[in-house]
Amino acid sequence: MLSINKSLQKYFFCKTNGNKKIDWRLAETIGILLGDGHISKVENSIFVSGHINDQFYYRNRVMPLFKKIFGLMPHLYHVKGKNACLLQLNSKTHSLFFNK
Repeated sequence: MLSINKSLQKYFFCKTNGNKKIDWRLAETIGILLGDGHISKVENSIFVSGHINDQFYYRNRVMPLFKKIFGLMPHLYHVKGKNACLLQLNSKTHSLFFNK
């Protein structure tokens, strides 16, 4: 099994009244990745794309969430010639983990 850093491990489950539940931060991250994300084996990166008008959401919600979950701050780019932005997190460890 691929080992992942402790910042990600602690978010898999949280205990509530003795029951294990998935942490809300991890659940939100998975939802973002399923809705607008892409995990690249080739580039060892995690991408999330969206409309340029959603930059405030990405900067103030998604980037801090990814920093908390993955322990790394992603980069936000404007896609030239398009009304799109791209959030990119470069991490071979996390990319391989999600591609298993």
